[in-house]
Parts: sequence; structure tokens; C-alpha cells
Amino acid sequence: HREILFAFKNILNKIESGELKKSDLTEDLIKKNIYYSDSSSPEVIVRPGNVPRLSGFMSWDSAYSEIYFEDKFWPELTEDDFLKYINWFENIQRNFGK
Repeated sequence: HREILFAFKNILNKIESGELKKSDLTEDLIKKNIYYSDSSSPEVIVRPGNVPRLSGFMSWDSAYSEIYFEDKFWPELTEDDFLKYINWFENIQRNFGK
């Protein structure tokens, strides 16, 4: 939530200063004002620790990310685990919210 609030405060400041108009507000503009604006959206997120939530992680950018929930905790992950995630991702049908 903080990330999206941060983006909207930046955008509102630009509207108030006259740098932008309300009609300029688009998804692309919001993307340009979030924390990781220079990064592409993650295609897959691995959530270790068997916790089925993202805890607000990249709220805007994770909208169409595939999520793999892993029982192991971060320090226990091995190279084989990462290969398993890659194989899993390569074999899923992505629908991007459709």
C-alpha cells in the first residue's frame, strides 16, 4: 500500500504544480512513479516459508505474476529448488487475468 500511496502523492504533487493534468493519469504514469519504476514486472514470484501471501510485495507490479509457494525457508533453498521453479514456470499456461 505504501508503494501505491507514494506513487499517487508524487503524481498529485505534479498535478498541483501544473506539471501534469488530471487527464494525464494512466496506468503507465502510475508505473513511472512506483518504487521500482525502472524494472519490469516480475513474471514469477517465489514465496518461501509456506506463507500463502505476498505481504504487500510489489503490489502494483505483481498483478499478473505467477506465484510459487515454497514450504522451505529462504536459507534452505538450493540450486535444484531454483531449477524446479524455472521448470514449473516454463510449464504453466499464463492468462494475464483473462
